[in-house]
Amino acid sequence: MVGRSVIMGLVKYKNVSDVVYEMGDMTLYYHLRSFTPEKRLEDLERILLLFLGDHKDKESATILNFLVKAVDDVEVTPLLLFDDGGKYYDNEDEEVKKVFKNARKNRVSKMMEIFQELLGLGSQLHHMKVKEMIYKEVVSWWRMTKDEEEANKAFEFLLEVNSKLDLHEEIVLLHKIIRDETDAGFPLDRLITCVVYASSLATGISTPQNAKSFLRVLAHGIVKSRKIPMISQVIGAVQPITGCCSCDPSDNSHDIEALKLLEKYASEISKLHTRVQELKRVMNIGGGFGSWEEIEFLKKQGYEFVYGKIQFSYTDSNTIKISVEDIPEKIKGYIEGEDGHNQFDNIKKHILRWKKENPDMNVRVTIKLVVKRKYTQEIVFERSVIV
Repeated sequence: MVGRSVIMGLVKYKNVSDVVYEMGDMTLYYHLRSFTPEKRLEDLERILLLFLGDHKDKESATILNFLVKAVDDVEVTPLLLFDDGGKYYDNEDEEVKKVFKNARKNRVSKMMEIFQELLGLGSQLHHMKVKEMIYKEVVSWWRMTKDEEEANKAFEFLLEVNSKLDLHEEIVLLHKIIRDETDAGFPLDRLITCVVYASSLATGISTPQNAKSFLRVLAHGIVKSRKIPMISQVIGAVQPITGCCSCDPSDNSHDIEALKLLEKYASEISKLHTRVQELKRVMNIGGGFGSWEEIEFLKKQGYEFVYGKIQFSYTDSNTIKISVEDIPEKIKGYIEGEDGHNQFDNIKKHILRWKKENPDMNVRVTIKLVVKRKYTQEIVFERSVIV
């Protein structure tokens, strides 16, 4: 972390030499202090590899902390302001913010490189502190980055690491770190994408058990602290998980509970989702969907085409929200009931017909209509319809 002491609107920056000095390692301090940022990084990496080769985990973890600070120094130093022996930066400057983001990305890349070095150093039980630091840095970056390409790189690294772990202690460590980060604040769309990708690699009876348990950890991330509206977004992703990952007694109990809950949600929402798609299709008939015969039949029955973009969401397995947006302003009167027409009543007719065909679906419906206006604010109409 960057040391901070605000002076005259600027923030004081501590480079790796300052941090080493504060830690009291004067030998290393005097060795590094006159080097360029690039040379300090190079030397710290050399020292780290020596400690790792000697299986000195505690010392290696200390040097790794210094090394990631040195990675920051390479990026940040050119933008620092020097005054009275101190180094400062303007944390409101957009260019400075970009540099710190790039430094974080480079730090993660360096951690991944160090892990590759670890693979050739023998027993996996060595270097657990270093591995924990690497896992935490990469998993945190996977969660925090706004760059989806970077997030994918981080996840592919985690998949690779997981595939190479044989010892129970290491698998437990990695899965715990992932489980802790994939809470309700983790980007759901990103997690879904990763689940779909990982499940595509973990199909069949020959799939290694730790790959299946890895998927169950991700399932836990989907379910944890989320409600059905969010779960309903992962219908397509859930099927592969539930298909290839039956619970294993050795799994974390929370992961087992999460998988069972995900299967339950998937079953409920999938059933509702399939039937709702038919309702949506019928509501769209006349707008380019459906056969001429269907259109004529529905018109004779008093049903009319629903104008606008129709979207469905689920509050739970018994509640549907219908949102119709981008409705042309020229038909606003159609919504408000002018000329004997009413969009709400039209949608309600469609729902009642659908309910008659699906008598076991005991659902509540809320309808939201949004009229698109060219020069002024949208007009929103909302009404609850219990059928």
